Formats: sequence, structure tokens, C-alpha cells
Amino acid sequence: MVDVLGEGSVVRPSSQAPSQAPYTQSQNQSDLGDKAYMTMEVDKKTVFVNESMTLKIKLYVHNLSMRDITYPDFNHEGFSVTEFGKPDQKPEVQHGMSYEVLEFSAPIFPVKPGDLKIGPAEIKGTVIAQMANRVKRSIFDEDADQDVFSDFFGGFQSFPLTLTSNAVDVKVLPIPDAGKPDTYQGAVGTYSLDVQAQPSKIKLGDPVNLKMTVKGSGNINTVTAPLISVNEDEFKTYEPQVTKQENDSKTFEQVIIPKKQGPALIPKVALSYFDPSSRSYKTIEKGPFPIEVLKSEVDQSMKVVETPKTGAEPETQEVFGRDIIYIKSSLGRTVPAGKYLFQKGWFIILQIIPVFMLGLAFVAERYTSRLRTDISYARGVRASRKARQSVQKVQRALSQGAGGKFYDNVFKVLQDYLGDKFNLPPGAVTADVIAGLLKEKNADELVTKKLVDIFAECDMARYAPAGIDSQKTRQTFESVKEVIDYLEHIRI
Repeated sequence: MVDVLGEGSVVRPSSQAPSQAPYTQSQNQSDLGDKAYMTMEVDKKTVFVNESMTLKIKLYVHNLSMRDITYPDFNHEGFSVTEFGKPDQKPEVQHGMSYEVLEFSAPIFPVKPGDLKIGPAEIKGTVIAQMANRVKRSIFDEDADQDVFSDFFGGFQSFPLTLTSNAVDVKVLPIPDAGKPDTYQGAVGTYSLDVQAQPSKIKLGDPVNLKMTVKGSGNINTVTAPLISVNEDEFKTYEPQVTKQENDSKTFEQVIIPKKQGPALIPKVALSYFDPSSRSYKTIEKGPFPIEVLKSEVDQSMKVVETPKTGAEPETQEVFGRDIIYIKSSLGRTVPAGKYLFQKGWFIILQIIPVFMLGLAFVAERYTSRLRTDISYARGVRASRKARQSVQKVQRALSQGAGGKFYDNVFKVLQDYLGDKFNLPPGAVTADVIAGLLKEKNADELVTKKLVDIFAECDMARYAPAGIDSQKTRQTFESVKEVIDYLEHIRI
């Protein structure tokens, strides 16, 4: 059984690893035998610089339970490597034995000539192994209960495993100089070219958009814009821009503006590349492209605007009697006007409200900004919000009956919750890693033991489901609630 839990997930060795020596290809090859091994291969052993190759790394597993598998890590000096996609998993027969094969595949391109080497590659993972039954102890021994518990669960235990593949020698040839055209700019592979010039009828001063799409097999990153040679007296050109790029295609757009009225021809476009299969240079030409340039319509009408005469003063009509107020000889009776507006209580309260709202907005902005920038804090908040939902999800799985399905839900809930709580990738959420983190936080040892036991029960349910009953699943459910409740009340 092979299980990839996440892209690039790496399980770090825990300080509380089991006392038994881990499985490694160098130290315990006799223990593994042909149960697990790796191979590396390429589809071509002799290539040119920038020629596309396909690299395949295969992990073979026979009658062995393995999980938390990392993506391959290997030496590729002198090569440009793209990221591995999702691996293919399929059965395969080798040497008369049936294997589960995990195949990682990616394009790879040499960037310099010479005798180069790829690999070896290394993959890490965790093996679920069944330990041999120990000698039966007396019931008065302190660890007698632990022995009974281990026997009940079949003695399953996880061990870190590191596998190494072979290396591959590749001979990389330089691009030949003989027969190289002037239009060659470094493209290697087999390509096609499609060119469109739109629109074909324009007004003088308007642009024509030249859309050039290159498709084919090869290192598309080395493909530059096709060349076009124009007469500067007839056309004004701008630098081509990449508008779209995929694994096997690249689209360029270039703006060309005619300078003269009348029929015109946009010159032909040329793309040159080196074809490794025929070991020769090839050139594709498209065009020329006829266009019609019409007269530009410019509004030349003039408007006469009469300006006012200078030196003339505007006439004003004076109205008498409206601005004459008699001077009073005495002040007369006065009445207090009351408090000023700023001295009234309700006005003061109104001034405090905007300040309070501004403070709330500042706190909200700080909170949302931290959620955007602090991934660990954001995942911790998300874990707290999802805690209740996680328990309800486990309870729904419990109501569907005992068995492996229930424990699959328990493991998935714990993996998501603990990954968010401790800011870990999915593949790093293991019993050893979480136990080590809880020990650093001085967590309750009883809660830590319960969490480790839950992980052990999940592994047991995957590989020995016959020993699970409804009473045990009920106990596991209660333990999950206690662990999550405890983690929600301590500071991580």
C-alpha cells in the first residue's frame, strides 16, 4: 500500500523515535529485500543542449505498507528541471513479483554540453511494520497491560524509511554551427507557427496587431518571438510581448503602425529552430500580409469665438436704502444666549463616537492584516473555529458503524486540525511529531499518550480491521473529544 499525503510533504524525524533502528536502504537492505526499491531512467541518453528529455523516477513497493512519501530529491547540476506533477500509481510485475508502483515524471532540459550525470534520487517515507510478539509476562509485571494492548492491536509500529535510486549518465552535445541561419535565436525542438494580422483595413495612424503562436515539443522557454524585418520609412514597430504561455505553446503579440496611406504589405515572419531528430536547422516563414490603409478623418472645422471688448467697465445698478442701518443710542434689553455648542454634553458624546469607531476599525484592520500575513496565526484561528465541526464530523462517522471508515474519518479530522493548530503540512502530522511538539509545550502527558494511542488505533484499523468493535470506537470518540478540548484550552 502506497500513500502520498501531500505534494512535497516531508516528515521530519522526531526526537521521540522508536528505539528500534529505522529501515534504510544502506543499513537494512537484507530486511527489506525486494519489498521496496527505486529506479531512475530517461528516454534519451544522448541529447543536444536544451533538447527536451523525460525523466521518470519509480518507487516499487511489494507487500509493504508505506505512507508519508516525499517527492524525489536528486542532483541535477547542468539541467533545468520542471516541478513533478501528481505521481501515477499503478500495479506492475517485476521479476515474477507484483508491485505497487509510484511513478514521478517531469520534463528535463540540459543547459550545457558535456558528459553529465542525473541523480541519484532519494525518497523518504514511513513504513508500517508488525512487530514480533514478545514473551508473555506475569500479570504482576508493571507493563503487563501494555503487552496485552500491543497484542490486541497486532503490534503495528511506524519506522522512517529512506530509499536511493541509481544515477543516470547523459551525453549532451552542443548545438552545431554548420548551417545555422541568421534568424536562429536558440529554439530547440519541433515547432509550428501560426500568424494573424488584424485588422486588414485600417485608417492612417491606427495599429495592426500581429499575433504569432508557436506550438510544438521542446523547451518552450527557449523560444523567442519570430523575426520580422520592416522598412522604417513605411512602418513603426514596437517590441513583441508574450501574452500567453503553456507547456507546449507560446503566443506573442506585436504592434505595427503604417506610416503611409494606400495598399501595403506587412513583411513575412520567420521562425528558425534546431530539430534534434533530424540534426538540422529548419525555418518557417509566414506572410507577407496585405493591408489597406485609408485616409485619416481629422476634423478641421474652425469656430469663431467673439471676445469681449477690453477697457469697458461693467454697468452696475445701485440700490439705495437696503444697506443703511441707524446707529442705536442705547444697548436695550439683553438676554443670555446660553452655552456654546461645544460645551453641551450631547455634542461632546457625538465627538467621542467617531474616535471610538476609528479605534475599532484600527483593531479590525490589524486583525485582518495579521490573518493575511501570519500564516501560523491564521491557521491557529481556523483550527479553533473548526474544532466543534471536527468533533461533529467524527460523531457522524461513529453513527455509521464501527470499522475502518470511522477511523479514516478520525485520522483525517486529526490531520486537518493538528496541521492547522501547529502550522504543519499534512504529511508532517504524525504521532511522533505531535508528541514532540506537545512535550516542548509542557502539555499533559496523559493527553499526549491518548493522542498517540488514537494514531495507533487508526493505523491498526487500516491494516487489521478485524479487531475493532463498537465499544472501542466509542472510547476512541471520547478520547478525540478530550484531546481537542484540551488543545483548545492551552496556549500553543
